[in-house]
Amino acid sequence: IEVDEESMKRNLNLSGGAIGAEPLYLIIGKLGHTAGHEKAKEIAHAALDAGITFGEAVQKDEEIMQKYWDKISEQDRLKIIEPETHYIGLAARKTRMIVDKYKQND
Repeated sequence: IEVDEESMKRNLNLSGGAIGAEPLYLIIGKLGHTAGHEKAKEIAHAALDAGITFGEAVQKDEEIMQKYWDKISEQDRLKIIEPETHYIGLAARKTRMIVDKYKQND
């Protein structure tokens, strides 16, 4: 398999950082938000409607900024604001599991 880094970056940037919605809803859920997934979805739609990135929309959201932002670590903030660079989700772990399973069946 060949990885085309430029194509990957271009594809990730097409979303306007919307992949940051996943770490946002997981993090605010841990902090007690009872509808984190819906809140992240709302912010993603607001970003699209305003023509801004997901990260910019998060930083404009009063609820997130007032109730949660100070409780989120700098590392986790970067996962939300710059997910293309700082967030891989479960991809690495899933890849290792697949490779290990393949090696067992070999």
